Amino acid sequence: MNKERVQKLLEHLKQLPDELFTYDEYIIAAGGVFDLRCYKFRKEPPPCGTAGCVAGHCCLLFYEEYLQAPMELATVPIFARNFLELDYFVAHALFTKYMSVATKQDAIRRLEYLLEHDGSLQGYNYLFESHQTMIQFQPKQP
Repeated sequence: MNKERVQKLLEHLKQLPDELFTYDEYIIAAGGVFDLRCYKFRKEPPPCGTAGCVAGHCCLLFYEEYLQAPMELATVPIFARNFLELDYFVAHALFTKYMSVATKQDAIRRLEYLLEHDGSLQGYNYLFESHQTMIQFQPKQP
């Protein structure tokens, strides 16, 4: 793991407005046509190809490096995994675990855990993430 780059990504996410982060929204660039769902997160489609996940923000933060990546490595998750020098399984958990309900705060906690545990998410407890709390403690509907 490249601690300096992960730390920079962590600081970027901490200052990022919540509405510009989401694990579960994408821009589809096929024939130059973009999926309009992204517009609720950004005024213009970001150049990386995602609307706001961890990997997408890595590409935005390190955009010059992303542009220089060989085409076969320039997909968003592959670039982010290689650039941050993450293990495949760590990257998969960081970028996709519970992505339909995880929040920016969950991503920050995961990155902080990575830094504290030398690039490992082994032992990380997903039950303490905000989305789990919301799911477990929602009041029952009458």
